[in-house]
Amino acid sequence: MELVGLCLITDNVPALASFYKKVLEVESEGDDIYTVLKTRGTIISIYSRKAMESLNRFPARNTGYNNFVMAFRASDLDAEYKRIKKLNPNSLKPPAADPVGNLSFSFTDPDGNIIDVVPPM
Repeated sequence: MELVGLCLITDNVPALASFYKKVLEVESEGDDIYTVLKTRGTIISIYSRKAMESLNRFPARNTGYNNFVMAFRASDLDAEYKRIKKLNPNSLKPPAADPVGNLSFSFTDPDGNIIDVVPPM
């Protein structure tokens, strides 16, 4: 299988879409109910909690809000850290080495989801 997309469920689509547009430096298409951001390799959708529940899918009340971690690759961690810091995320941890010595940094989106930024493999 190949991951082709990720859907974030939120109570505030415009705020989350605006945040990810700035972080990922991409454009978005959509509205206050559903927005799509196309990145290299995958699509990130942002869907309103109310609309997702109206689709008769799984209940959305327990989704999102710091239940997972997304990771993005960046060639220059220091430059990305400085750029992200200027966006004033809710939480930002500076670059640090993990237990095996790989340097990365992390921050949270407006809903509290964790985002790791890692170097190229």
